[in-house]
Amino acid sequence: HVSLLGRMLYATHVHGEAGTDTNHYGTLEIDPVVVGYAVTLTSCGNAKDASLTDGGAVLKHSIHLNSVRTPSSGSRYDYRMYALVHPDAMACAPKLQQMGYELLVRDLPVPVADIQNAEYREKVVTNGCCGASEFVKLHAYTLVQHDIVVHLDLDTLVLKPLDDLFDAMLHHSPSSSSSSSLTTEFAVTKDIEFGKPLPANHRIDAFFTRDYNMASKRMKHVGVQGGFLVLRPSLSVYEEFQTIIREGRYHID
Repeated sequence: HVSLLGRMLYATHVHGEAGTDTNHYGTLEIDPVVVGYAVTLTSCGNAKDASLTDGGAVLKHSIHLNSVRTPSSGSRYDYRMYALVHPDAMACAPKLQQMGYELLVRDLPVPVADIQNAEYREKVVTNGCCGASEFVKLHAYTLVQHDIVVHLDLDTLVLKPLDDLFDAMLHHSPSSSSSSSLTTEFAVTKDIEFGKPLPANHRIDAFFTRDYNMASKRMKHVGVQGGFLVLRPSLSVYEEFQTIIREGRYHID
């Protein structure tokens, strides 16, 4: 079964360092936008398992290689690393802190006992890899000091700069008041929708991938893969998710 978080994300979205940016637009003497990159740590697991240390180090290095801090990448965006840490995972969290992640201790957005839908309340604790603890990922929406936050799982890595996605979110907007030197036309023409144009006159608040591996035949819509989410932080959206969880709004379709 696809995770409850994945379906909830689908329903909601469908229904640093200063530097000089040199690229084909010329030389921009501006500080680069700092994108927040967040991972979630829900438990420590096996104390002898090196996947936390290795995964955290490889992921951070891959982000560094595809940022403005590596000029050969061509990226115009800086980064800052965060770890959203459930209280049960505090024992192993310092390993990430030593690598340069800022630790943010965060509990569940809504206590399980407060979920009103009895069936939802019962199933959420055993759903997916992490049960209700997976909802800790939603705290990425509270990092409002950033224009964009990318949430990634610790078993992922970045192979190319994500500038096209960031540009589309920051500069593809129905508003013409953007002060950026990049044009809306630039963002619109980027091939980030598999050959399809970006939706006209709509602000883009998130990019996501679908979790086809977790889909079932009875599902009308495939849920969101929680291991990769590019989002625009918003406390109002975070509060909307809290309401969805509290009410137990969960639909198979």
